[in-house]
Amino acid sequence: MVLRQARSEDVATLPGIEQSAGALFRTLPDLAWLADAGNLAEARYRELVAGGWCWVAEDNAGRPCAFLAAEPVADELHVC
Repeated sequence: MVLRQARSEDVATLPGIEQSAGALFRTLPDLAWLADAGNLAEARYRELVAGGWCWVAEDNAGRPCAFLAAEPVADELHVC
């Protein structure tokens, strides 16, 4: 697996990855509500990628398979 900063062409894949990851919360009763929480809008992902606050993990075929999106809030890093 390769970790790298996200690029604009990755943005279209991020909502699907987020939805897939969120579905795993259905297995945890106290966190199941997260599975139905809304994904970030594609425009928001574009902002985070453009600002350099999004990183992706690529699978062996070079496709994004996981990501982390974050942003600075005051003196902390907020994971979106």
